[in-house]
Amino acid sequence: MDRPIIFNTEMVKAALERRKTQTRRVMDFPKSYMWNNERFKKNYTFDKMFFDDWKNRNVAIFTDGKYTEWFKCPYGKVGDRLWVKETFSEKIKNLGLSNLEWTRHIKDFGKCFYKSDDCQLLFNTTWTPSIHMPRWASRITLKITDIRVERLQDIKYEGMKAEGCLPKNCCGGERETLRKEYWIPLWNSIYKKENTWQDNPWVWVIEFKVI
Repeated sequence: MDRPIIFNTEMVKAALERRKTQTRRVMDFPKSYMWNNERFKKNYTFDKMFFDDWKNRNVAIFTDGKYTEWFKCPYGKVGDRLWVKETFSEKIKNLGLSNLEWTRHIKDFGKCFYKSDDCQLLFNTTWTPSIHMPRWASRITLKITDIRVERLQDIKYEGMKAEGCLPKNCCGGERETLRKEYWIPLWNSIYKKENTWQDNPWVWVIEFKVI
């Protein structure tokens, strides 16, 4: 099954350059568990990953020693595919074409413009937010190779490198320095109010390859 996943401009660039092979997403606890959400965050610990044949999903199991909770991964299972939604444009003004004609032109010839390409268009363009990208306009498909969970602050050098946030010429360094200079500012620019670095949320770690 193919599922959508949103990438920002920098994520898209890193994926196209094959520098990004992981993405971390905050675990959203089901509403049915909201009554013990704070208790969960404070007392539950990760037990193991489990593949649920019935749900056909990878599942993370947490326990507090007495109770056990299962959380199925919303991105599917290993082997599933994700199609990337990114900021794009399918409408170019001043071409003498109506919106309907231009949409048909794009679908016929597969021509979309993507903000991550930094293209300097000769015509005025209107960017469409990534959340509104239709499947046919997506140019990047990912195949999931591994799924696990961890605390956000447990990320290591290899994880930051696989996230594509380090400079291209970076070949190592002190982990804390790299986290402060590159990873933490990037994460907090996305999660500005909740689930920040300081909150140290549980995250899904999705490993993938571009296909």
